[in-house]
Amino acid sequence: MRGSFKVSAPGKLFLFGEHAVLHGQSALVCAVTQRMSIIVKMRPDSSVRIFSDLGEFYTDLQNIQSHPQFRFVLSAISSQAKYLRTGFDLKIESDFSANVGLGSSAAVTAATTAALFEMANRERKPLDIFQAGLETVRKIQGTASGADLAAAVFGGIISYRMQPLSIEKSDQKYPLTVVYSGTKLPTTKVINIVEEKRQRHPKLFASIFELMGKSALQAAEAIKKNKWQKVGELLNINQGLMDAIGVNNRVLSEIVYLLRREPEILGAKISGSGLGDCVVGLGSIQQDLSYQILPVEISTEGILFLNKKDVVRVLLGGKNISAKTSASAFASSNIALCKYWGKRNEELNLPVTSSLSVSLGHLGTRTKISFSSTADRIVLNDHELANDAPFARRLISFLDLFRSRGEKYIVETKNNFPTAAGLASSASGFAALVLALDDLYEWRLTKRELSILARLGSGSASRSIFNGFVEWQRGSRDDGMDSFAQVLAKQWPELRLGVVTVADEQKAVASRAGMRRTTETSKLYRSWPLQVEKDLRNIKEAIQRRDFELFGKTAESNALAMHATMLAAWPPLLYWKPQTVLVFQKVWEMREAGVPVYFTIDAGPNVKLLFLESQFNVVREDFHKLEIVTPFIR
Repeated sequence: MRGSFKVSAPGKLFLFGEHAVLHGQSALVCAVTQRMSIIVKMRPDSSVRIFSDLGEFYTDLQNIQSHPQFRFVLSAISSQAKYLRTGFDLKIESDFSANVGLGSSAAVTAATTAALFEMANRERKPLDIFQAGLETVRKIQGTASGADLAAAVFGGIISYRMQPLSIEKSDQKYPLTVVYSGTKLPTTKVINIVEEKRQRHPKLFASIFELMGKSALQAAEAIKKNKWQKVGELLNINQGLMDAIGVNNRVLSEIVYLLRREPEILGAKISGSGLGDCVVGLGSIQQDLSYQILPVEISTEGILFLNKKDVVRVLLGGKNISAKTSASAFASSNIALCKYWGKRNEELNLPVTSSLSVSLGHLGTRTKISFSSTADRIVLNDHELANDAPFARRLISFLDLFRSRGEKYIVETKNNFPTAAGLASSASGFAALVLALDDLYEWRLTKRELSILARLGSGSASRSIFNGFVEWQRGSRDDGMDSFAQVLAKQWPELRLGVVTVADEQKAVASRAGMRRTTETSKLYRSWPLQVEKDLRNIKEAIQRRDFELFGKTAESNALAMHATMLAAWPPLLYWKPQTVLVFQKVWEMREAGVPVYFTIDAGPNVKLLFLESQFNVVREDFHKLEIVTPFIR
């Protein structure tokens, strides 16, 4: 069991059958992009500490106390406590308020239950997590269908029935407009109001619930066939049925009316128990309403375990079946022209911003991997490392992600440039290793999938899977499956890079630690994402137009801006040597003299010059020991 991890579950929206599902009918509910996350850190004692925007609460695993704000979390812990050996810290984060009717109770129950399964090393089968979560919810609410919990666990659009249990998932999507009415009654209170009316008019309500159930099934079939117009018509019909059972009010009626008069909306109805809550419209509108529109989309993702091992499971899907005896691969290093500096998720190496690089051609890493009969062996630049050496530990930890049968490996990796001196040796190293593993196991993964795997070892490695100009997409998903690199179609054969090696010793502060220090302490860092967004647009435009002045100016200013954020960190972070600054000054002097040459620099002392083929002789004259790279000429 690792020391810390994160798991998240989506919120939900009811589309059909909110009340009917409690009376044996089918319902249709969908997961949404807003999520609830649980961050767990294991403790050496039996203490359980819960943190959230609602406050903090401390208890003990051996004697779990109650707290009204955390009743779903504590009930889940109490149910699973027998499987746990140690205490833990549990932090709750949410993309949405508990007051807007997006199923916060179901989402936090699903995420907490999944986290408890992980802590107990129990097999994480979605159906088992669902059933354990449903037991928790029913302990607290008494009456609970489990439909919202099913959406939180499985994701997508769920066709759901309580008895006999039926959960059918669809990954179809359509835009939604979700409007919050401004108030929300507790679900149990609304259910009790409806139940009182049902007892007075049992036959009428039975007929209404049956119609709701049939509508849910008809809508599910329409969604499978992408007949969204039909779904919209059924939504309108079901708004009338919700009105008939007495859960409509003036505000909800007004919102439904406002949505239905929009031509883009195919249908609209109350979503949730009613007498408050939300209205969902099928379709998207551009104009504002006088009510709060929630930024909600349908999500196909249910519970996500946000760690590297799960990403590997998703991408490989049990492909480690056959293997060669050995394999080798080469990957070019790359230099970022629009930099990557700072992570939004350290475990998955997800960047704060997108970035853009150019490969360094013949400068890179050659890696050979084969199987060992004894123990892992890591050979770097013809020197075998002790397995507790920092680089060996990092490589072995990465290889742990791929051992399906306890394999041991021999990895022989060789850089043809200085290691750990600001030339992205980890980028080409992990990219070459992933390419070699793909060959060794014959996975035949796509370049996009290989880029994601390489990113798990080193963020910049995602770009080294490709050659030429490469953009690494930041992505927005918590699991990082949309954060990968892709090559730009445009080439620039006249472009030259010159590597000025100022120092070849290993840098004192690794990039990973430097990023963390900068993001946590630098007051200048808050402006960095906006700078990158602007620079990325400019440099892509410069590449498209082959505007070398805009290209060089943007790359140079972006690099200096990144280092400015480091200098503003505490303690200040400076990768430059005195000779580094002398190179800067020489470049500036050359430009003053009319020579179009620019520079960029990563987290290290070595400088990369940017110039065109026509300036080769002039640049070589001023920098005698320059190593020339031609990214687009092999």
